[in-house]
Amino acid sequence: KAVTMEEVFKSLAAEYLEKHDPVRKAERITKKKELIKIEKTTSAKNSGLKNYKKHLVKKIELKNNKKFNPKKIELTKNIKQFATKVEIKNNKKTTSAKNSGLKNHKKLTSTKIELTKSIKQHATIKELNKNIDSAPIKSQPALNSLGQRTAIPAEIAHHVHLRDQGQCRHHYPSGERCNTKRWLHLHHKKPVSQGGEHSVDNLISLCPTHHELAHLILENKITKEQICPGKILKQSR
Repeated sequence: KAVTMEEVFKSLAAEYLEKHDPVRKAERITKKKELIKIEKTTSAKNSGLKNYKKHLVKKIELKNNKKFNPKKIELTKNIKQFATKVEIKNNKKTTSAKNSGLKNHKKLTSTKIELTKSIKQHATIKELNKNIDSAPIKSQPALNSLGQRTAIPAEIAHHVHLRDQGQCRHHYPSGERCNTKRWLHLHHKKPVSQGGEHSVDNLISLCPTHHELAHLILENKITKEQICPGKILKQSR
C-alpha cells in the first residue's frame, strides 16, 4: 500500500511533537513534581509518627518513678503498638490516594496529549502553508535536453501537497471540494506538451478520477458543460 504525502507529514509532525512539544514537557515535569510532593508528604507523616512515639514514651517516664515498673513497660508496649497501627493505616491511605491520583492524572494527561496533538498538527500545517508564499520555489523544466519527461522535484511536490493539505483540489458546482485524500496525483494545469513546467503554481493535487477528467477536458475530448454547468476545477492563475 502506497503512503501518501499527508501520512508522511502527519507521522513527521507527530514524531517532532512527541520530542519537542513544550506542553508535553510541562506535563512531564508537573507529574514528577506531584510524585515528589507525595513522597515528601509520606516521609513527613512517618517522621511525625516516630517523634510522637518518642514523645509519649518520655512523657510516661516522667510521670512514673524511675524504679522498675512492669506496668510502665506494658503501657509503653501498648503505645508503640497503637502508634504502629496508626502508621500502617496512614500509609495505606496515602498509597491508595497516590494510586488514585496517578490513574486520574494518566487519564487527564492522555486526553490533553490527544487534544494538543490535534491542535499542534493543525497549527503546523497552517504555519507551513503561510511560509510557502514567503519562500518561492523556482520552476523547473518538465523536459530535458533530449525531450524526455523529468520527475517533479521533491521540493516542489512537498510545497504543492502542503498547500493543498493532501486533498483533491476538484470542486463541484455546489462549491464543495472533493474530500479524497488517498492516491493523489500531481496534475499540470498547463500541459507539459504545451510548455508547462514543474512549478508550485502549475501543479495541483487531484484524485485519479478527477485527474483523468481534467485531461479529457484539456484534450477537448469532453467539455465542462457536458459534465455539469459551472467550474469543474478552481485553478489559481
